[in-house]
Amino acid sequence: MKLCQKCGQSVAEDVGTCPSCGGEVGEGIKYIDEYRIEEVLHEGHDSILCRAVKEGDDKPVMIRLFTPQSALNEEVADRLKNELEELKKLPAEHFVSHQEIRRSSEGLWYRVSEWIDAESWGDLVRSGHLEDYRLAFDLFSKMASILAILHETGHIIPHLILNDIMLIKDEEGSDEVKIE
Repeated sequence: MKLCQKCGQSVAEDVGTCPSCGGEVGEGIKYIDEYRIEEVLHEGHDSILCRAVKEGDDKPVMIRLFTPQSALNEEVADRLKNELEELKKLPAEHFVSHQEIRRSSEGLWYRVSEWIDAESWGDLVRSGHLEDYRLAFDLFSKMASILAILHETGHIIPHLILNDIMLIKDEEGSDEVKIE
């Protein structure tokens, strides 16, 4: 995320001139606290998803940087922190581990999560592998089983989208599913 130097409007990483006021847009965020942003993976209205590395460590993490449009404040952050504590009780093999929600020294809210080397659903569809009904049914069954775990424990995700369902390969190369 970059900010216009003139009006403060947040804009996408590849924008050089502010669409609101025509002002010059500064460089994007390179660091957030002790994390170095390596790559912006997705920019949405409410958040920006990044791959980052903590200083002194080479293991990547996923950072979801909440934009001002997300309206994340102390009250909402406290609720999300409580939800993260509840999610930590779920089986780690089925759910992405979210480590913390913090407010940066610059005042930006962000969530730190484990890094998942996920496969692209688009690549899977284009490959034709889903035409194998056994594979498609197996993936659907895994998704349904994980969602059943959520429902049995009283966790409902009303806004679940395909991007929240991560396709990963296990050590044997089999397709597995993890929910963010």
